[in-house]
Order: sequence, then C-alpha cells, then structure tokens
Amino acid sequence: MKNIFVVLFCVFFCIASSVMGNEKKFINEHKVYTPVIKNGNLHFIDIKGNLQIATDIEPFTTRAIREGENFSRVRDLLFNQRTNHSKKYYVVEEEYSFISFLIGKSFSCIDRNGKVVFSKSCESLSQFSEGLARKKEIKSLFLWGSSGKYGFVDSTGKNVIEAKFKYAGLFSEELANVMIDGRYGYINKRGTIHIQPEFEFAKEFSEGLAVIMKNGKYGYINKKGELVIAPEFENAWSFKGRIARVMVNNNYGYIDSTGAMIINPKFEKAFDFNEGFALVVQNEKAQFINEAGEVVLESQYEDIGICSNGLIPVSDNGKWGYINIKGDNVIECKYQLTSIFNNGFGIVWKNNYPYYINEKGQIISEVFDLRDEIWLRNKIRL
Repeated sequence: MKNIFVVLFCVFFCIASSVMGNEKKFINEHKVYTPVIKNGNLHFIDIKGNLQIATDIEPFTTRAIREGENFSRVRDLLFNQRTNHSKKYYVVEEEYSFISFLIGKSFSCIDRNGKVVFSKSCESLSQFSEGLARKKEIKSLFLWGSSGKYGFVDSTGKNVIEAKFKYAGLFSEELANVMIDGRYGYINKRGTIHIQPEFEFAKEFSEGLAVIMKNGKYGYINKKGELVIAPEFENAWSFKGRIARVMVNNNYGYIDSTGAMIINPKFEKAFDFNEGFALVVQNEKAQFINEAGEVVLESQYEDIGICSNGLIPVSDNGKWGYINIKGDNVIECKYQLTSIFNNGFGIVWKNNYPYYINEKGQIISEVFDLRDEIWLRNKIRL
C-alpha cells in the first residue's frame, strides 16, 4: 500500500488565490518579495529574481542552525497593511512595510529599506497584520508587570493595546480573536470588546465569517457576533473563496457561506481549496476535486502535495518533482524533497540543503531561514 504524504509547508512567503492569473496580477500590483541570502545577509527579490531590498542582517540558515551558530533570526516576513492573513499574502506596501525578527533576546522591525525602526524585549512578536503586531510579554516571577500575556504594538513599536489577554490572534478584517477569562471573543483596534467572550474557541475572520465553538461544536458568526451557521460540526475551517471545509461523522466535506453542504462529507482526509482545486483522500486514494466535487486528477504517486502556482509536488521512487493539474510532468522528480510553489518560487532539497527554484525548475538562490517548520507539517499515512 502506498504512503501518501501531503506536503503543507508553513513557509513565510505563502500565497493563496483562486486562479493563477489573479495571483500573478496580485504579485505584480502589490510588490510581493521573497527572502534570499546574498553575501551572507538577508535580501529580498521580486518574482523576476531582481534585488529589491538589501539589509545587513545575518539570518539563521538551516546550515547555521545545524552548526549552532548564533546569527540574527528572521521570524516573520510580512510586509503589511492590506495583508489578507487568512490567505497568507506576504506583501510590501508603501505605507506599512515592516518585518519582525529576533536579534539576541530582543525583537526588532525593519522597514522596506532594511533599516531597524524599533526593538522590543518580549517573548514573541508576530508579523504585522492590518497595521498591528501581536506581542507576548515575557513571563517572570521576579519582574513586576511581566505577565506573559498578549497585547499589540503599532509600526513605531508603541504599545497600543495593553498586554492583558491570555491569548490573542492577529487582526483580520479589523477584529482580533482574544481569550478573556477562559472564553473567546473579539476586540477592535482600540482594544475595545466588539464581540463578547462567550465562545469555547474562536478563529480569525475570513470573508466576513469566523469559526467559533459552542457546546463542543463548531459553527460560524458574522462581525456582529450573530450565529449565521449553526454550531453542528465536529470541526470547521475558515472560508476561502466562499467555500469552507468541515468535518461531519469523522469525514470531511465542504459548505458554502449559507451553511449548505455543497460537497458531501465523504473524504477520510481533505484540505482547503487552492486555485480552484482541493486535495482529498477517498477510499485510501488521493485525488484532486474541483469546486463542483468532480474528480479532476487521481494520484499515481507515492507522495503528493497541494496545488499552488499551478504546480503539484509529487514523489516517484523516493525522488521529488512537480506535475500540473492535468498530471503532466513539469519538473523532473530528482530532488530529496520539495515544497509547494508560492510567489513564483518553490523550495527543493539538493545535497541535504534547500534552494529556491523558479517555475522552469532553475535554481535561483539558497533558502534563508525556514524555522522549525522546515519539515513536513501534515502527513497522511494510509
């Protein structure tokens, strides 16, 4: 029986869009840049491989991690303002362009010119989302006021929302999910409670709806806090392209924004739609379906990943490459491992080291820092 490993890399430059044409248009209009190492420092290139931002930051590389060297470590690469967090757009905008990273024990942010604009001593600092970054205070029994709780800072590093939440998500569609007294609700950018904390769990808003848990079941609310899809699912995921993945009786299916089941829950495993296709497993076979639920590609490979940038990572006889949604071989299976394509780039492992490649299969640059998420995030073993 074949093993099917579904590759979902949490890479920093992940982009999801409904069609390839719209994605490339988005990249060109919003200056989406990809991090690379040049002369030992962190730089950013555009989709054509042209240098756009140069810094003097020495990032962690996977090689540096293995050797235990103490370089600066880039944490998140989100140039901000109009970022759609749920779709993982990583965008350089003229007005808000900041990256958070860790040097020593302090988190800092650089602007689009590669200059440090502020530093913070804290346990963690997220990427910026809609103009604000989530900060977690250092928890200490000896330092007064060091609570280990979450708050938010603006692009100058100013604390704009007090660190008083046991948990906080990132801002999405002007609201952030937070935990207060063991329950989840939502705050606005002034830190005021917008939706009362009455849920057992809550996710970020996407396409006007947010996943919540009530009485052990998952449903969806709107931005007024009203239940629009009753909590009746064993699990549920955010809407993407007006479709959401849900679990019923331990099987996966898909609903629309009214809560109607548009693809019946019949899959043992399933993943979100990306570029109009979703990877699912039915009767121990991996396949791709379209938004009508029709099978468009049945996998004949040992391992397979999701479709992104029109390319699908696959493994044949222990070597990895890429096919398209028609099943045509596009990039030869000759690598140790591959990632999904994003920003016009994929990641391949060659001689135990990762490199960026373009859609023609040409190696562009070494990969900078993949953090702990360098390895496979989700796996399916049949």
